Amino acid sequence: MRRGADLIAEPRVDAAALVDHGWADLLAAEDHLLTEAKMVPEVIPNGTLHHATLENSVVDHLGLAGADLPRLEATDTVWTGCDLANADVGSASLLRVTFQGCRLTGTVLAGGYLADVTFRDCQLEMVNLAETTLKNVRFERCRLVAATLDAARLKAVTFSDCDLDRASLAGLRLRGLDLRDCRFQTLEVEPGQLRGVIVTPQQAANLAVRVLGLDVRE
Repeated sequence: MRRGADLIAEPRVDAAALVDHGWADLLAAEDHLLTEAKMVPEVIPNGTLHHATLENSVVDHLGLAGADLPRLEATDTVWTGCDLANADVGSASLLRVTFQGCRLTGTVLAGGYLADVTFRDCQLEMVNLAETTLKNVRFERCRLVAATLDAARLKAVTFSDCDLDRASLAGLRLRGLDLRDCRFQTLEVEPGQLRGVIVTPQQAANLAVRVLGLDVRE
């Protein structure tokens, strides 16, 4: 966990000002922009919408598995219980956004910009965050098994009580990363990247065997 992500700005949403909207409203809105919206629960099979924008909004149990949503913009938005599994949300721009209890298994978020974003109790197995900028981003109690963060740019990013097994971290600067309260058997990294990473003795033993190829014996 990188120290310094404790002051993440939370979404600024005025619950009293929210107006119910459905997916059809977002499709029909000028420039596909909704402000102060409460997106009501519904399932949208293989939805397609390029460069949609949500501001000061709440997205509640919206099913968008397999959707095509490139260049999504969201500011001051809370996503709760949503299903974005296998959706293409590449090149997204997310500012002061929280994902709570969402399913993002296999979701593509590559090449995006995330600032002041929290993922809490989310399923992020095989999520693709390659070449994404993450600034003040917090992962809490998330599953990131086999996640891809290759060549991402991390600044003040924390992983708290997360499963990172087989996460790919190629090309990342990891010095100072504290992984002691995370779970993994191995990480997809080059041996030289582990310099300065903070781990437990057991994690060190696992990495010594699986990444460095050492023969660890009593």
